[in-house]
Amino acid sequence: MNEKDIQQAQAVFEIAKGALDDNEWKYKCDEEKLSITCSSQGEDLPIDINIRVDAKRQLLLFTSLIPVTFPEEKIVEAAVAMAEINCHLIDGCFDLDLSSGRVFFRLTGSFLESLVTRAFFDYIMVTSLDTVDQFNDKLLMLAKGMMSLKDLGDMFRGPDDPQESE
Repeated sequence: MNEKDIQQAQAVFEIAKGALDDNEWKYKCDEEKLSITCSSQGEDLPIDINIRVDAKRQLLLFTSLIPVTFPEEKIVEAAVAMAEINCHLIDGCFDLDLSSGRVFFRLTGSFLESLVTRAFFDYIMVTSLDTVDQFNDKLLMLAKGMMSLKDLGDMFRGPDDPQESE
């Protein structure tokens, strides 16, 4: 890794910290690992936030562990749910750890040979928080049997849905 990549990553890390400071977020950071952890209260569930700047790959990574664990007998249902949700997301994705049943949200943004602005970080943060808040309760209800896959799929169906006209 060259010095330019390290400097670019450190600049992105400072932008992230500055944005959080400006919005009066409480957070913990690891300057060596270029990582930040914090949390937010969503409409219904808390949102775990991990932000990491990857100097080697020139990426800003936002991840959030969703407070749900799918039991073994619901892993296939969980995988189908992740596929359904991910088909409708503009940015980011939900990932399912098949061995543990844990669900994560992940959104990455590349800053390779790019000018980095505060808007770059703000977009990743706002999009991630909104997406996690929109789906974390649905995933919890699905895991607990309070929502079916059909119910989840129906959330995405409407008059403008091309599947409706088939």
